Amino acid sequence: MDTKHPENLWVTSVPEEESSSVFEKMKNFKAEYPEKLATFNREIEAYFEKRSAKSQDLAVKERVRDELQKVANEIFPRCEVVIGGSTASHLATAKSDLDLCLFVAEVDGSYAQNRDSTLRILRRFYDSLRINLPSSMADIEFIHWARVPIVILKCTREYDNLQVDIPCNKVNSMKTTHLIYHYVRFDDRVAKLKLAVKCWATNIGILNSMQGRLSSFHLTLMVIHFLQSVCTPSILPNLDKLFPGAFEKATFGTSTVTSARAWICLSKIKCSKTTSPSGSCSWDSSLTMTSTHGRIGPLMCGPQSVSSEPVREVWTWTFKSHTKD
Repeated sequence: MDTKHPENLWVTSVPEEESSSVFEKMKNFKAEYPEKLATFNREIEAYFEKRSAKSQDLAVKERVRDELQKVANEIFPRCEVVIGGSTASHLATAKSDLDLCLFVAEVDGSYAQNRDSTLRILRRFYDSLRINLPSSMADIEFIHWARVPIVILKCTREYDNLQVDIPCNKVNSMKTTHLIYHYVRFDDRVAKLKLAVKCWATNIGILNSMQGRLSSFHLTLMVIHFLQSVCTPSILPNLDKLFPGAFEKATFGTSTVTSARAWICLSKIKCSKTTSPSGSCSWDSSLTMTSTHGRIGPLMCGPQSVSSEPVREVWTWTFKSHTKD
């Protein structure tokens, strides 16, 4: 593997002949228009600060989740309403919908994911909501014919007219959100670049999954790929390859975890850069990941949800990368 992309990053590099022309143009642009580039960077920063979700937006979504959890608790003995999607991955804007997921565990702790089971669960949840619609909700709809059946709720003006989408037992979706969340935490440029790319995609009319075009999730994957495999040196590692116990085989609904509460939290990130007289740059990075018992989902991995008995699992990773400026 090219030394610009060290093997222990587990990143597959884009062939240099495919990326060199792009970076050559960027290099020339930087040299010819440094002020324009600096202005562009400031505009991206300002756009992110203006559009990204703030603590008050999250507080509204958490209140909605709590109200729906109360309704679910009245129907299902082993259930959890989980915040997912862009809100959980910290990629949401102030106007983003709220993606939730209703998890209902079987007696053995597993989560039924076949269509008949999820339809049955969502139908019961929908019927209960129609009778006991929380005060924060203005309307409700059950899209049972969709490929992925969901309950859609419309909140009142007091709750910013928020739209809430609720599928059932989407275990793999939560694992994906969990992974993306840690890429966002790894480098703050992930969220900023994603929001800038989303603005661009919206303006040129290619962001519309309902019409067979790109979705916001597709854009997120493109940004991660660019920062992993195109940039030199790589900005993002391949986390799921480096930490298979944390992502590929995340404990979710097994016999050892009764309520799908074991998630990994990226707790320590260190990165430093040194430059030698010859111009060679050395990057030293390390990550420590610890598993904690908290409410399901990366959004709830903070201290407020960590129990006094954390799981005794720790992964540590270090790497060195050498390149020339």
